[in-house]
Amino acid sequence: TVGFASPTLLGYLRAPPPGALPFVHLALGVLTETGATPTLELAEAVRGLFEVEGDVALMVPLLPVLPKAEVLKLLPAILSLPAAQVKAALLAAVKAALTP
Repeated sequence: TVGFASPTLLGYLRAPPPGALPFVHLALGVLTETGATPTLELAEAVRGLFEVEGDVALMVPLLPVLPKAEVLKLLPAILSLPAAQVKAALLAAVKAALTP
């Protein structure tokens, strides 16, 4: 099975082949919908990809595990995403706030 700790997924995040970004978005979205919590290793890999690609949508599945300061820093860019992605981001942020 593929999960947040999958070596294959982590490999795609660390060194995505050309054209792999849509797959990465899909994989992160599907895993997030299962209710799984992203691992710290995955968070670091996604952060690295975000720094290279500049695509804030990559960070949305990580909101539950990001420090509050980092979420606030990303918020203006997240709010400029399409409405469905903003909704997903806000739901993730609420989940993070309610998780002890």
